[in-house]
Amino acid sequence: MTMGFPNFPGVPALSQSSLNSLNTASAALGAASLISTLFTKSINPVWAITIGSGNTPLIFDNFISIDFKNDMNVATYPIEQGGFNSYNKVNNPYYAVVKISVGSGYANEGLDVDSRNSILSILNSLLKSTVLCTIITPERSYSNANLEAYNFRRELRNGAGIIIAELHFVEILSAATTVVTNTPTTVTPDPTATVPSAQASVNLGMIQLGSTYKSAIPNIL
Repeated sequence: MTMGFPNFPGVPALSQSSLNSLNTASAALGAASLISTLFTKSINPVWAITIGSGNTPLIFDNFISIDFKNDMNVATYPIEQGGFNSYNKVNNPYYAVVKISVGSGYANEGLDVDSRNSILSILNSLLKSTVLCTIITPERSYSNANLEAYNFRRELRNGAGIIIAELHFVEILSAATTVVTNTPTTVTPDPTATVPSAQASVNLGMIQLGSTYKSAIPNIL
């Protein structure tokens, strides 16, 4: 892009070399801005776990690692002469193990005690609930994850005040539900039937068992 200047009195004329220098400086500034943006994203990638539909973040200090597994089963059926044939694939829920750390190396530091107690309380609540979480990585997000299990360790080597927890998530697959209604059918009795078994069958809907009769044996004895 060439930068132009108006030819007005008092405006000094710029040589072509000066214009080229300005263009080069402008391009350099643009490239520097792009590099800065990319560098910021590279050193501050998004690693997070959000809770529920409100995307409340789970607060921890470090996202250490994630082990992710997603597979499908190929269904087969037997054919003649002892062979098998494949006809379909069944999608299985993904399974992810996220390792995080919370706290510093000082076991008795006040703020870290609160943060450690908070994360343990939240994990215990998530374990007992059906709330869905989202695991966010720089490349993609994995939604509909429910906390199936968690475990943590604390050791002197890494500092007794650091909790290293492994969170085991499993995907919850939603399935379509079918509602079945059972409506009683009214049928007019057949006047020509001579025995009850000759009457047409009638759908009485859902039938509830009657009350249980009390045994009369104790009264006889």
